[in-house]
Amino acid sequence: MKAKKFKVTQEGFDKLNSEFKELREVKRPVVVARLQKAREMGDLSENSEYTSAKESLRFIDSRIVWIELRLRNAEVVAKDANNNFVSLGDSVILERDGQKLEYQIVGELEADIENKKLSTNSPIGKAVLGKGKGDEVQVATPSGNVVYKIINIS
Repeated sequence: MKAKKFKVTQEGFDKLNSEFKELREVKRPVVVARLQKAREMGDLSENSEYTSAKESLRFIDSRIVWIELRLRNAEVVAKDANNNFVSLGDSVILERDGQKLEYQIVGELEADIENKKLSTNSPIGKAVLGKGKGDEVQVATPSGNVVYKIINIS
């Protein structure tokens, strides 16, 4: 079975790669040392430090595997220099009912609504992809359809 490719911006790829290196080269060795020290304390059945270190190591190892899989299957998409149409990596200013909203359109691994990064798979992301400045898009929401106008693409 062929692994699913994940589209990602260079910034997103670099961020994942940085976290991967931090986990492998900094955090994991610290937890391994903590685990070794806790082991040396003796009875493991009632050793809360040992249990805690073991859980931390398990979390770090699972995160390393998750990131490694994503990095291996990442497809870094170069930002299109032509800002006539919305593409992955672009920042867009949308207008809805007179209110302006700015988002960056990113791959699904980078989505972060708190930092105004919308996935290409999100309703708004899907609606604006490939559209141009001045276009209006309709997005289905639980409370009905919402119309956004693309004010700017950068």
